[in-house]
Amino acid sequence: MGNGVNAKVDDGFKKLLNRGYQPHFEKYVSKQSVSAEIFHSSTGASSSARIGATVEATVSRKAVLSGAFGLVKAGAKLGLKAVPYVGAASYAYDAYQVVKSSLESAGYEYSQEQGEFIKGYPDALCLKDRAVNSCVGIDSSIIKAKNKGGQSAKEAEELMRMLVEKDFQKTSKIIIEDRYKGAYFQFCFFIGSGVSCQISTGTRFLYGSKNGLHSETLTEEKFLEIATPSIDGNPFDTGRI
Repeated sequence: MGNGVNAKVDDGFKKLLNRGYQPHFEKYVSKQSVSAEIFHSSTGASSSARIGATVEATVSRKAVLSGAFGLVKAGAKLGLKAVPYVGAASYAYDAYQVVKSSLESAGYEYSQEQGEFIKGYPDALCLKDRAVNSCVGIDSSIIKAKNKGGQSAKEAEELMRMLVEKDFQKTSKIIIEDRYKGAYFQFCFFIGSGVSCQISTGTRFLYGSKNGLHSETLTEEKFLEIATPSIDGNPFDTGRI
């Protein structure tokens, strides 16, 4: 301001609340009206009067987008822990919150075991026999849980086993009547590619996956396709490294 007179903004850029973002082609710009205290740089003397001032913050759009994927994954990992966050951890968690709903709407969920976002697809476990054909529908949430690994996978596999067992207890009667007179149902177990069920003769019948129990890991390219609109709306929450 000249002659050693300066204006000190009371909250700087740390509390840019109710920000209005203007996404430019190469950068994001945020402006905020604040009150500033007048002081002399050499003496430190200050005035009781305040003046209106506008502070402007900019961040490179390229830098925000290129760093967002890693920051969001870090935030998703932190989101699994019920503890308060400060510093860099807080930035990562805030970045995840910005895009969380968009990722969930697209079917992706963070896997702690894999450190990735996973999406499952609906499938079916099917039995093909000369006496009867039968399929058990498997929801995408079960596929997603299976491909997360760890305890989540074990629970998903057990659920698929139970669903198939319920079906086979009915279909096995048709098979037994067709060619295994006097036999009876014994048990079912998960085998990786589906569920196998056994009757008392020792004969086993496979309910194989129709589509390979397929899941998809979120790539950075797909992440930007899904999340960029949310990031454009909150660049200062996803652009802090």
